[in-house]
Amino acid sequence: MLEILQKLVGAERVWAEEPMKDHTTFRAGGCARYLVEPEDAAQLSAVVNACREQDVPYYVVGNGSNLLVTKGDPYYGGTYGLYSQDGNVIFADGYESITYLDNNSYKLRDNGRYGVMSTSGRTVIPFDYVDMRVHTTDFIELYDGNRHKIVDLNNKTVVRESIRQIELFRPLY
Repeated sequence: MLEILQKLVGAERVWAEEPMKDHTTFRAGGCARYLVEPEDAAQLSAVVNACREQDVPYYVVGNGSNLLVTKGDPYYGGTYGLYSQDGNVIFADGYESITYLDNNSYKLRDNGRYGVMSTSGRTVIPFDYVDMRVHTTDFIELYDGNRHKIVDLNNKTVVRESIRQIELFRPLY
């Protein structure tokens, strides 16, 4: 595949196993199997068509703002980490997912369990939950495999009810 991409856009515009932390504003992430920088729409179209023909997964990105890239292959169990723009580790690589909650904290998934950590690395909600849904910027629904509860962003219980009763609070999607 490397040779095909190099023929399409030129060898100087294709990198193999390129560290994506060098291309994102978060300075986070693992390596892209191939990083291609087409010069124009025609080259971009040719690269996408080649990936489709070769059954190679691809992802088109802009300038790297607000982009997190998995460590390892995202299609086969890659993991995430988060770094500050100056390169300091906020969360080391190894999380299955990371979602910003808009209050200087992140929802993370680790070994199939969800928790919330602050940007300073403090555990706000422990990794005890098999499901976690953020309904608003103020409340989070937690499920431990047996019971649901709703907490605020400081992990203070707002509602602790059975599964049947909690459905009354869940908005219709």
